[in-house]
Amino acid sequence: MPCSGFSKPRLRFSPTTLDSKIVGDEVMAFFGAPFQPEDHTTRTVQSALEIVSGTQPCPENIDGLPAGGGIATGGVFMGNVGEGEVRDFTVIGDTVNTAARLQSLAGPGEVFISNETFRAVLADVNKTESRTLELKGKEEPVLAHEIKVAGNPLLSVSKSKFLSLR
Repeated sequence: MPCSGFSKPRLRFSPTTLDSKIVGDEVMAFFGAPFQPEDHTTRTVQSALEIVSGTQPCPENIDGLPAGGGIATGGVFMGNVGEGEVRDFTVIGDTVNTAARLQSLAGPGEVFISNETFRAVLADVNKTESRTLELKGKEEPVLAHEIKVAGNPLLSVSKSKFLSLR
């Protein structure tokens, strides 16, 4: 699915994608609330891979956008943040921050997933490289897994089945 870019991001979760928005040069989305399908983590990884894949260089000599992604699984605070006219329905917390930090370290065509996410999708992800990363705001190093977009089998099934993302 190369060359699709962000023009049609495929957040394959409706109605469970409650929040997806562009924040600066990132796309932020959260999945699994208020409904949590059994395969919600796999769908999340597939969405990230599909979006990152769509930003990669194209055979038609289109340069692409050097994009990578980050995914973390865990609890968040979800609700209206702010007061008065400056309110936003969003998610915040350590899981959100971890996803953003993983995304910031991902290179073009890569998606870093937290160890919690990896354990949930282990049966669906056949090839990853484990890395211990120092993340801003974390006292201890974090175990993460790098998934490459190129040749990933999750991309071939995502069309039939179903992000801090930069």
